[in-house]
Amino acid sequence: MKWLDEIDVSELPRHYQEMVRLIGIENTIKLIEHFGKMPFYFISLDGFIREKKKQYIIKNFTGNNHHELARVTGYSLAWVYEILRDQKALNKVNQKLLFQ
Repeated sequence: MKWLDEIDVSELPRHYQEMVRLIGIENTIKLIEHFGKMPFYFISLDGFIREKKKQYIIKNFTGNNHHELARVTGYSLAWVYEILRDQKALNKVNQKLLFQ
């Protein structure tokens, strides 16, 4: 797309200038063409990431790797212990329900 070379980024609206810095002019134009004239909001992935880290901790817990899981996920050691404690309690509840 040769015409992209002619675009002066400083002439774009401020939020588009920020996009260009992050993903480049070509990808910014693609997003504008695809989502143009539509209200578009990027929701935060905080909740999704938090849940994925929790699942990772539960799945990869070996019984003695609390420190490693804290380091890999960026969570505090106390938070890793709490996640595992909550999971253990949930497992007990689910096990009791099996026998009812």
